[in-house]
Order: sequence, then structure tokens, then C-alpha cells
Amino acid sequence: MPLKVPIALLVFCMAFGLVWGKPHLQNTDTTETAEAMAWHIPEHSDAFSRLWCLMDSIQAQEPAALSVLYIGGSHIQAGWLGHTLRRNLHEWAPHLERSRGMYLPYRIANTNTPTHFRTEYEGNWNAHRCTRGAEKDRCTHAPLATGILVEPSGPTRIQHVAYYPDSTRASTRSLEIWTDAPPSMWQWDGNTPLQRIEPLPDSTGWLLHLNASADTLALQLDIPKGTTVWYAGMHPVTNNPSSLTVNEWGHNGCRINHVAEAKGWEALIERLDPDLVFIGIGLNDAVQGPHLNMDAFASHYTPWIQRIRSSGTAVVLLGNTPGSYKGRSLAAPNARIEAFFESCGESLGVGYMNLTNAMTAKGNAQTWEANGWLKTDGLHYTKEGYTQIAELIFQAWMASYSASKNNASLNPQASDE
Repeated sequence: MPLKVPIALLVFCMAFGLVWGKPHLQNTDTTETAEAMAWHIPEHSDAFSRLWCLMDSIQAQEPAALSVLYIGGSHIQAGWLGHTLRRNLHEWAPHLERSRGMYLPYRIANTNTPTHFRTEYEGNWNAHRCTRGAEKDRCTHAPLATGILVEPSGPTRIQHVAYYPDSTRASTRSLEIWTDAPPSMWQWDGNTPLQRIEPLPDSTGWLLHLNASADTLALQLDIPKGTTVWYAGMHPVTNNPSSLTVNEWGHNGCRINHVAEAKGWEALIERLDPDLVFIGIGLNDAVQGPHLNMDAFASHYTPWIQRIRSSGTAVVLLGNTPGSYKGRSLAAPNARIEAFFESCGESLGVGYMNLTNAMTAKGNAQTWEANGWLKTDGLHYTKEGYTQIAELIFQAWMASYSASKNNASLNPQASDE
């Protein structure tokens, strides 16, 4: 993956300060908070060194584009984690042009759409949730691991609209359409004129260039009878060298075997080009309780992480959130998964954050209970709860970035004075 920071800037990295938002938790024990929230970063990691240098460039207001991908289950599909990260990152670097990230056709698949994201559609569509049992077999012919695939039939239309945390409507002048339908079967129907189109690599779809920024992204399709084509979503592309993108890949009930068996991860990573990937897969595996097979879990997780890491991106594994399933505590299976995640750091070259420790540090556990941030099912969170989780992740990110400035084992450009 090409660097998004000029090579010359590497010499001057790690020279600037930072500011980040504070979560509304009650913990005032800074030592315990730091230990509980810290990312465990592998030493001498080129991927994290590039990330820290990129963030330095952003702080210096040099041309730099930051792209984040968050992979998870229902926590991500709810949308509040990505929504809060967008807000915090925009506050951290307000000069960056924002890009909403990919738009997936959740609504057509009869599943919840992430917050501040709207999809309208007309006509006949056949939907496949690629992380669900037999449905995943219908997704193998598509080259992108989006987790959802829909097949239009006859005359159809799809429209996506999204909003940023400040209620500004997301817009773009260029976007990718992920479909194998040829241009003869579809036409752009957004709210600004189409200028030209180009094919994307590896038959993943089309790149559309518009005459002006569009905030209503829409296609009309007319698929001949007996013809099968797929549509996997849209991906706005920014041409601004100083930009910020947060992509959400979230699918309810997703377990590690679902993501590991999916085809097209390399192609999706190439299209999104993330600098940082958060991975929050494991909670739905933990609900198996005493039946959790850690050998099978590891046999799926390890090669999949290696596929994600092969792009050179920085990866942070996020531990499971604490909770219960049908009245049964998940503490024991969560602990087994946490131990595996922690062992992955040096062996797989990834970072790790223990979310359970961060969420239950001194004073925090009582705050979660008092505020009712955990839903009655013991597994999912309210809007406010997810907002607090995202705050903790963001604060840990910024604390880890700050710590790297004076630690040469975490960043070769750090000061050794």
C-alpha cells in the first residue's frame, strides 16, 4: 500500500502535540486508567510507525489523508461507534475534508441500517447476508467482502443518503459503484450530473466522476430477464489530499468463521485503503460459553488477520465488551478470547486493546450500571453506551499516539533523549 505521507516528512515526524475529547466516565485514577486503556503495540512496527507519522503530518496541517476501517458485529452495525469516531476525529483535525465511507445496502437485506444513514429502494431485489449460513455461498462470485450482496431484477432503483454528526449531509464528487452490471444496464440518478465513468480493477465496479458534489447517491437499473448481476454498495472517493474517512463493516451475529471464510477481503482493503483497521470480532463467539472451541477460533482468526495485515495497514484488535447472554455471564469465554488476542501482538504484528478493562476500570463499572447504558439483553448497548465505548477507544488511540513520541521501540522516529 502506498504511503499517504511524503517520504521526506518521515524525517520530521513525531514533533507535534494533540488534543482529544474526554469520555463522561467517573474514573479519576489516572494510573489505573492509563493501564486499563493502553493499546498494546508491537515493537518496531512499520505499520504503526507510518500511522503515527501520518497523524503528525495531519497535526502539522501538511497534506495527509487518514482512512479508518472498523470491522465488527452488531456493535458496529448500530452505527454509533463509527458516528462518534467521526465526530472525535473531526474535532481533532477540523481542517480535514470528511468522507462518509462506504454505503452498504443493509435495508434491502431487511436488517437495521446504521444511524445517520438512509437507503431507499424500488423494484425487485434478492438480498444475501454473506455472514449468514447458506447465504454466504451466494456471495462467492462477488470480488468484494462487503458482507451483503443484493441482486436487482428488472427495473429497480437504489438511493443512499448519509449525515455527519453535525447534521451536515455527506457529499462527494467521485464515487465507486460496486456492481458487475455494465453501464448499459444502469444510469446515474444522483442530484448532480455525471461527467464520466471508468472501470475499477478486477471487475469490482465503476468509478464515477461528477460535475459537482452530490449528497444524494442514486442509481437506476434495468436488468434483463434471465440476467443475474450483483450490487454490493457505493464508496465515495475524495480527491482532497487532506481528508478523513471512517468506514464501518458491521454485521449482526458475525463470528470469526463468517469473516474468515468470506472471499474478497484483499480486494475490499485495496478499495478502502485504510491506514488503521479496528477489529471487534469475538463477542458472538463468546456466547457459545463452555462450547467455545479456542483451537477452531484461532485457526480462523490467525490466517484472516494475516490477510488483512498483508496490505501493510496498522491493525488493532479490540477485546470483547463485558456482558451476559441469556442470563449467563460471558466473563469466562471472554477471558479466553482476550488471552488469545493479547498473544497475537508480536506474533501477528497487531495492536490490542482490552475493552473490558477499559470499561470496568475503577469507578467505571458503577457508572455503566447507574446510567443504564447496557440494554436489558446484557449484550448490546444504548446510543449513550456505544458513544462511551467509542470515546474510550478514541482516547486510548490518542494516548497511544502520544506515548509513541518518546518510545523508539514503538516508533523509530521517536526521540531517544
